Amino acid sequence: MLIKGVKYPIISDVTKILTNLGYIFLGRVVWKKPEGYIRISRRSGVLIQHPYPMYFYPDNLIENIVIFQKGLLIEPKESKFVTNIDIWEITNVLPFKNRLELDIAAFPEELPNQLIKLFTTRGGWICDPFLGSGTTMKSAFQLKRNCVGVEIKNSLVKTIRKKIFEHSSNEKELQIYSLLEKQENTASENEQLKLSYIFNSQKFSISKPSDQEIHLAILDLRNKQWGTQKSQIQEIFNSIKSGRILIVYYDVIEGKKNGTKTSDFMDLLLQHGFKFRDKITIKHLPELYWEVNTNVNTTIRFQHAFFEAYIFQKGKFDYSIKTQEEKDENIIDLKLFQREKWFLSFWDFSNCKRVECDLQVNSRFIQLFLYNGETLGTNLEDVKCNERIFTTQYLKNKN
Repeated sequence: MLIKGVKYPIISDVTKILTNLGYIFLGRVVWKKPEGYIRISRRSGVLIQHPYPMYFYPDNLIENIVIFQKGLLIEPKESKFVTNIDIWEITNVLPFKNRLELDIAAFPEELPNQLIKLFTTRGGWICDPFLGSGTTMKSAFQLKRNCVGVEIKNSLVKTIRKKIFEHSSNEKELQIYSLLEKQENTASENEQLKLSYIFNSQKFSISKPSDQEIHLAILDLRNKQWGTQKSQIQEIFNSIKSGRILIVYYDVIEGKKNGTKTSDFMDLLLQHGFKFRDKITIKHLPELYWEVNTNVNTTIRFQHAFFEAYIFQKGKFDYSIKTQEEKDENIIDLKLFQREKWFLSFWDFSNCKRVECDLQVNSRFIQLFLYNGETLGTNLEDVKCNERIFTTQYLKNKN
């Protein structure tokens, strides 16, 4: 979430809150919005104006659906598999004039439709604690489920009624209770909510910096042996030159196994002066799967087809330290940039296995963030880029 120019890892906070409450993290589904109506924005267009390393900012067309479970379910006696890939390509609610969801971050009905059908049966109960314009409630009613919604804005009641009763004339189905009118210390509709990131209470010691400064670090945390190596990761953090980039490859499936929680990792980075800059979702051929046993006598098997690259920056980069001659030596191919859609937050390598995909992704990041003659730090065994001449400092696991 972008607030006054600063990005906050909200998904990390949500995961931490729910796991602390005893919910079990099961997996994540990526919602990819279509590319057809998306043009290069002013954000991603920065690199078009300055086609040199460090000017890359992607346009986001990804949102996450994180799946948790309250306690373990008993294995269904008559289990059946419902296969579902964990990347859903669904058109979002477009900003047409006079649309019902004016000034609301609305989502398409297909999202709650899919989730409700996967995880509930007719007559079951759905809860939406941030009801908004009532999309979830509308889907629940259409699919013959009950629904409870909570919304702090009284002004949305009219919108909710209109959306739901567009397909139903029985207004007795909808009961609206106002819990705000006579309560004290309740946030008013016009009161601006302030969001802040809460650091993990755990304190990490700081290691001595490395002798060699790193201008770009690509750290692969998909390997489970790195899950508890905080001291070595800290040393890497300290060796990265001020203003430069750290890229972390993270996989939600392998992350469950190795204990490298994104929330703890975010805390560690923020405490070392890094800012969350961007995230790229990389699609590859499905090679793994994960399963959810539901309470509707069904086992859902999700084909796992992506990993994520988190992009962090250590302070601010001084663009003036690079001469025009140095920039011209490291110019990025704009035709390639646009043809292969580097400017999007979703990179599609769906015809490649993950190992093959890694080499191409590494090459992109090196072109986007590293100048000739600089140092790359990585724990990846094989990193190549024909467009850059650089020194590689291999970051090995001490154990």
